[in-house]
Amino acid sequence: MNAVEQSVAEIAKQIIREFEKKTGLTGVATELKPGGMGIPTLVFYVAYPTERYYEALNDIKKARQSELEDTMQVVILKGKESENKSDAEKKLFLRTLSESLIANRYTFEKDFFSWYIKTASGAEEQISASSNHIVYGRRGSGKSTLLLYALHTIEMENRVSVWVDMQTYSQREDDAVIADVLCEILEQSSVHLEGRHSEILKTLKLPDISLDAIRRQLPSIKNCLIPRLNGSFIFLDDFHVVEKRLQPLLLDAIYSIIRGSRINIKISAIETFTTTYDANTREGMQLGHDIQRISLDRNLTIPDKTSQHIISILDSLARYCGIVSAKSLCGSANVLNRLVWTTAGVPRDALSVFSQALGQSKETVTVSDINSAALSLRSSKQKDMENDTSGSFEELNALIEKIRNFCFQNEKNAFLVRKEESQPGIMRLVDLRLLHIIHEGFTPHKAGEQYMAIMLDYGFYVSERISSRIKEFNPKLEKIETKELRGLPAFQIPK
Repeated sequence: MNAVEQSVAEIAKQIIREFEKKTGLTGVATELKPGGMGIPTLVFYVAYPTERYYEALNDIKKARQSELEDTMQVVILKGKESENKSDAEKKLFLRTLSESLIANRYTFEKDFFSWYIKTASGAEEQISASSNHIVYGRRGSGKSTLLLYALHTIEMENRVSVWVDMQTYSQREDDAVIADVLCEILEQSSVHLEGRHSEILKTLKLPDISLDAIRRQLPSIKNCLIPRLNGSFIFLDDFHVVEKRLQPLLLDAIYSIIRGSRINIKISAIETFTTTYDANTREGMQLGHDIQRISLDRNLTIPDKTSQHIISILDSLARYCGIVSAKSLCGSANVLNRLVWTTAGVPRDALSVFSQALGQSKETVTVSDINSAALSLRSSKQKDMENDTSGSFEELNALIEKIRNFCFQNEKNAFLVRKEESQPGIMRLVDLRLLHIIHEGFTPHKAGEQYMAIMLDYGFYVSERISSRIKEFNPKLEKIETKELRGLPAFQIPK
């Protein structure tokens, strides 16, 4: 190899390293091909070339324009069909799936809109509107991701945003939580406040600050924020983890600051663990008046749309990584339906199970891989129940055990419960993803008696010997007929 060839080879290596760093696609298939006029061509082979890859390569070529002009051409070409499942793209897909499981304000950042799939209900238009919203849904239903959609939307318009991760305050019961959240809002807005907030911060950070002392600071905070943050959104993610007594107090404090302004609040929460308003003290924000409700809980009540939505999310993430589709990684057409069914249509659970199944698969993902990976969710759901239920854990744990035994005795994984008897235990178990609603209300027998149809989570019975005798309800995600629901046993809530 002469000096010129060595120089070309070194430049090619540098470009490959830069491309891998920009895209995350390490080990990408490349080839340095001889070209006409003695100018070689560096080819990147990607199974599904996307705009993201072209932009990354164009940035590199632009930065090295003078160096490449008479030395080398660099292009991206579609790889062969057999390369759809290449190690480079599969590794990136696994990493991307893992990163997508935890949504915070930095998730994907500038690449957010390149993979985001809109909700089946079209909630994006609501969440981006200039009004107050609380997004309800089970863990993993996409609440935080919907908030991120609003965050990135307003940041594209150069409007200010404040993002408070409420998990920081999950183990606290003191009134200073309110002061600390207000401090976060001020500190994240500090670049726009020109130091006007410094004295307020000193007061709010005093040890053992009282609720009355916090309230006395609210007019000053309002005067400080409103002239400089008009058109801004304040995001409170995972609001339900705040101690219930403090929830309406915190919302009352924030609402007193933003009321009558163009600053809006956007919240994500699990509904059965959230209190936005205290009717006795008239503190907080009233649903339907001060703040509007958005629900992402579709469960398996619309199985076809739920399935389409989850497959669309997987396909979008796959294409982001240069893979044609999630289906191209599966061994049969049944795999993705099985994924949706075993995870009961919860997006984050579906991504988690598919990631594990793909990681442990030999070549392509099989139904057995999905079944095996779905088992791991049960332990994480159990931990979620311990974290989210505090004083009611023992009661809920006893209830789910009764339901589990009832399903085993009847050899069915689904049952009916009267709607008026379903609160609060049943709905809390639904929010914890231990139960899943398959029909929100119908009259199976006597007029005036409304029943809900509910399915026991897959993780409770798949590893049991009895599982082979249990009849699974609607595993193919077909349209549910009322006559099928009437055949389910009715569970009586213990008094």
